[in-house]
Amino acid sequence: MNLKLHVVNILETYALSKEKLLLAAKIGGKLTDEDLNKLDAVTEMTNRVISLGPLGGLAIYALGDDYYQAKMNYQTSRMSITKYHCIVTSIFIT
Repeated sequence: MNLKLHVVNILETYALSKEKLLLAAKIGGKLTDEDLNKLDAVTEMTNRVISLGPLGGLAIYALGDDYYQAKMNYQTSRMSITKYHCIVTSIFIT
């Protein structure tokens, strides 16, 4: 089942409003899209928060797992925040 179907199913099954649903992505993770392309999870999930909603926001986790890529991890997270700061309600970073 793809992400769009999961989101629709969750919203309908639990009578949840789009503004209360958060998507999550692990820094450095990969997401396989509908065409089987492997994409950066944070970047793609940020796009999905907008295209499937807009939804309540994005949770980015495991930011500190890769000590040697901390600067790159910060830049990836910062790009997601600044790219959609006017549209995305919330981005949580853990």
